[in-house]
Amino acid sequence: MTDLAKYLSTKQVAQRCGVHRKTIARWVDAGVLPAVYTTGGHRRLLAMDVERFLQHRRNLHAVREEPTAGFCVLVSTDSSLIAALQNAVRGLSQDIHVRMVAEVFDAGLVAGTLQPRLILVDESVAGCDPATVGAAVLRRQSDGNVVACLETPTKARRAQLAINGVRAVLTKPVSTSDLRLVLEMAVRGVGDT
Repeated sequence: MTDLAKYLSTKQVAQRCGVHRKTIARWVDAGVLPAVYTTGGHRRLLAMDVERFLQHRRNLHAVREEPTAGFCVLVSTDSSLIAALQNAVRGLSQDIHVRMVAEVFDAGLVAGTLQPRLILVDESVAGCDPATVGAAVLRRQSDGNVVACLETPTKARRAQLAINGVRAVLTKPVSTSDLRLVLEMAVRGVGDT
């Protein structure tokens, strides 16, 4: 077994992260760090997940120092959605920092650490449910906006997303003008995008 495939205890992870072991337990319980549980109920974390988490923490702290008017996260691998967001940002008068991530784990790290004003969630990303993201942001962050990007949004799905704190639903393919409007409203702090 390589060092990165090795499982670590919360105490070992806490020492690597420079925090208390109870903080690690809270991060696991909040979904920030993935873990497995032993038959005795103890949390075990893969060393490679911890290293990835630490790398993200270092990167995110560097991003915090950048002066920006707004911060947005896009959870997607869809090239047309990424291009539309890049074009939308270019057309804005305000500076917006955009972090693009392709995995749910990375999205949780970015959102939990930076608390962006806007999180765009592409439902086609494996394991990424906009309703779950919306509910998590609703619990933790008063000024965060979650917007779902769906292929074919039904009325029932829209209702489920709204109940879970998703502020808007955009139908794919998403237009640059729709994204620009959502970005402007999120940066201005308008409650309902």
